[in-house]
Amino acid sequence: MLKRIRVVTSLIIVLVIFGAMQLLSGGLFFHALNKDKTNFLISQTSSQNVAALTDAWIGLNQTRITLNRGMLRLQSSLASEINGGGLDELVQQSRAQLTEADKHYREYKAMPDTPGLDNNLSKRMEEKYVTLAKTLSDMTDLLAAKQLEEMLKKNIEQKQDDTQAVYTEWRSAQAELSAQGVAQNESAFTTMLWILGTIMVLVVAVIVLCWFGLQSILLLPLQKIMQHIKAIAAGDLTQPIEAEGRNEMSQLAASLKHMQQALVRTVSDVRDG
Repeated sequence: MLKRIRVVTSLIIVLVIFGAMQLLSGGLFFHALNKDKTNFLISQTSSQNVAALTDAWIGLNQTRITLNRGMLRLQSSLASEINGGGLDELVQQSRAQLTEADKHYREYKAMPDTPGLDNNLSKRMEEKYVTLAKTLSDMTDLLAAKQLEEMLKKNIEQKQDDTQAVYTEWRSAQAELSAQGVAQNESAFTTMLWILGTIMVLVVAVIVLCWFGLQSILLLPLQKIMQHIKAIAAGDLTQPIEAEGRNEMSQLAASLKHMQQALVRTVSDVRDG
């Protein structure tokens, strides 16, 4: 069967095989690289979202602490009279902390959502945050007006507990997505190593097969033809020349056989004459 394959065709087949393997390995590498990029984007976006919203959450907690200090001062009329100036400072501090928290929250809102994060969870987190921030802002105004009873009616403890619960769930979901991205990167890296190892083995196998194929199609027939040419040049026209197949080497052998037969006839004619 190999004698029917042309040399040029066999070389083209070898090039096609190596080209296909190169495309396969390149495609697999691009796929792995693109997947790593996606996982890195998820991890980076998650870290940025967590950092921004955590800073905002810390700001609200600091505001709550400041308001608690103010409420404690309002509980005593004597303390209110003595620390009136200090109460104004607490109001200013509370408003500054709310402003700082709002800045971080706006940074969070300007960022893209973490890919794969539950949208409903993000919405609940934002709703609880906005409610808590609005309540703390109202309490700051009430503190400035020294309306302790109205501040107590805001039920800030329950709102903070609700926000804390959703924030913990949201933070856990973000951490899980980051962990999944790391695990997928490690799995993809291991898989890529196995694939590259398999491709290397296939490349070696193809090289070996190509070597034996070229030996059978080109090198061995060419070596036999060279031996026949040397024999003819030495005057030996008795060696049989096989010319089977349709490839270039077979055609060359057939031409050499035809030349040998022509020389035999010529020698025979010379002897008869």
